[in-house]
Amino acid sequence: MISNSDLMEKAIELYAERFELTAIVTDQNAVPVHSVKGENELCNILFNQNRSSMAELMKEALHELDTVAEPILYEIIPGIHTLIAPVDSLTNDKHYLWAGLIIRDESRGWLRKHLEATIPGTYDWKRILDSAPVLTKGRKRLWMNWIKKLVHLSSLYEQEENNSPAYQIQSDLLQRVSGKDSLDIDELLWNFVADSNIFDFLGFAETHNKDEYVITHFAGCSPEVLLESTFSLGEGFLGRIPLSSKYSKWEKITSDPRAGIFHEHNLFPNALFGYPITKHDGTRAVLFGGKLEENQISAQELEIGHMLAAVLERSIVTSALKQENIKQLQRLSSLGEICRMMVQAPDLKSTLYIFVDIGLSILEGTFSSIILKDPESGKIKLISRGRHPDIKSFARNILKRYEGDTDRLNVSLKMHDDETSWEQPVIECPLYYKEELMGVLCIGTDITTELQLSKEMNFLQTLSIIGGITLFLASQDEYRAEQRQIHTLFRSIEQFDKERFHKAEEAVRVAAMFTERIGMNLLSKRVIEHGCMLASYDYSFIQEMLPESSVGAKMMECRELQAGERSWKAACQESRIIALILSYIDNGNVDNVEYLPEDPDELLDQFLRFIDDSTIVEEEIDPEEVTETAGMEDLKLSPRESDVLKLMMEGFSNREIAEKLYISGHTVKNHVTKVFQKLGVSDRAHAISKIYRMKYSQSKH
Repeated sequence: MISNSDLMEKAIELYAERFELTAIVTDQNAVPVHSVKGENELCNILFNQNRSSMAELMKEALHELDTVAEPILYEIIPGIHTLIAPVDSLTNDKHYLWAGLIIRDESRGWLRKHLEATIPGTYDWKRILDSAPVLTKGRKRLWMNWIKKLVHLSSLYEQEENNSPAYQIQSDLLQRVSGKDSLDIDELLWNFVADSNIFDFLGFAETHNKDEYVITHFAGCSPEVLLESTFSLGEGFLGRIPLSSKYSKWEKITSDPRAGIFHEHNLFPNALFGYPITKHDGTRAVLFGGKLEENQISAQELEIGHMLAAVLERSIVTSALKQENIKQLQRLSSLGEICRMMVQAPDLKSTLYIFVDIGLSILEGTFSSIILKDPESGKIKLISRGRHPDIKSFARNILKRYEGDTDRLNVSLKMHDDETSWEQPVIECPLYYKEELMGVLCIGTDITTELQLSKEMNFLQTLSIIGGITLFLASQDEYRAEQRQIHTLFRSIEQFDKERFHKAEEAVRVAAMFTERIGMNLLSKRVIEHGCMLASYDYSFIQEMLPESSVGAKMMECRELQAGERSWKAACQESRIIALILSYIDNGNVDNVEYLPEDPDELLDQFLRFIDDSTIVEEEIDPEEVTETAGMEDLKLSPRESDVLKLMMEGFSNREIAEKLYISGHTVKNHVTKVFQKLGVSDRAHAISKIYRMKYSQSKH
């Protein structure tokens, strides 16, 4: 049989754990009569490391409080408080219940310096003080109510005989849960109803939606009828319980309409009580019970219900924290496995399977898919497990949405009713390396709110960062093998056509400069440079030698564009750039290229500017030389050609000239061609050079 003293200790332990305090009972000389209970780190360090000094301080406090009969908050060290309450005893000895330690927020800085100077040892006082309970009006009221209840319980234990039914029930309850990390709620409620013979039924309801509760456990008469029944916050008797921070009871309610949830199932309680329970995530649950015949609930019975609620709350929190610890260890293990792959040579396929497995096992998804876009071939790769919708139809849309996204940690919850057309809630976790989208991990989930998602956010964002890096490293291994093959083909050109090889080298140099200038992504840069390297080969040969690469397809578009078989708009950006560079290398300019649009688009305009800025003309001008063209008037330029030449000399592009002169880009191009013909030059740089020579010659004569 558990003793009175042990029972009181267990009650103290339950309450101390709930309120993050350390509690102890002492005699009037501050000598402990029970062992210290609770995990308040500040209190435990001061009590263990500085016990004699703390004992003196506690004695001084008790001397000052000799006549105090109610619990008080006492400042035992400047800035540090403790709760002190006198406990009734049948003996002549006085006992006191202490609970602490609590700090004032504004005292942290001073306390840190004081503790560092006075307490031996290397303690992280900043962390310890940051985790200590802070004194506020609301918390003070809560703590005072708690310690008053403990004092009341203590007096009951002192006064009740060991054979008292109420005492025996509480004793049995504490014995049953003692030493357990978790409880079977159904088992506890059924045993309590069967053994106590106090309540005819007990039930437990948990949050279902934001303001809705569902009865998940019920013991007593006709248990199956109330299970899965729901009620809203504020609805009837049960709906009022979570609105309060303390117990509620109602008596003589047989016909009261507020008991409608019971009446609907042919249960007509005469008395009802309920306690709100706060779970580890801050949501509320409800413990309720009642009597069918008797119409009153005594104070003793309410105290028993309160003890049962405290036991349930402790059990739920402990179990949830244990599960959370297991989940965190699993997550750390998964991240560790990925990191180990980063250190070793990561295999892309194995990496993808690990990510899919994390979605199913660690995040408990209904399905898990990872979607990748092959940077070379442009094809979408997909690995998926679980009960998923037709994800193939969503894959392209998913990648398109994230490719232009600037938020690299944009983990989001997509619902079935938004623009994604998902058939269920899905967590989308983009995996980036720097600015490159490596893929998107999609996990079917039961999560329905952003608040629920926020609890997983730290892990998901870490997964996003590590995942992007790992996928990049894995893809690099595959890329290096392909890179070696491309460079072998490129170097082979030198063996049979040195002139073509040097042109290809120059094209690669121009491609690197231009793509860097316009800020193209790394993958597109590679495709363009590889296209310039292999331009001497037939595109069908490239496709045969590099079946997984997109270079062959880009070169096919490029050749079709140059031959007039594909329009400028129908070609992709990479193919346009390759065609422009090859034309520029072959002809020294792109002014007379037939496949260009009449009105230059942004890409063409950028390339023309790039050529103008990059072209360097080196000529020697003899000051005494008389040029063939004696003056500007001999060119016989039309007024419009003169306007175009003037703007061209000022550095304007064809598009800007068209805008300034209010004419089409095609007309500007025609005027530029005629100016070149009359000057006898082939590009802008030589045209500008010749005009300066003519002006210089005119000034000398």
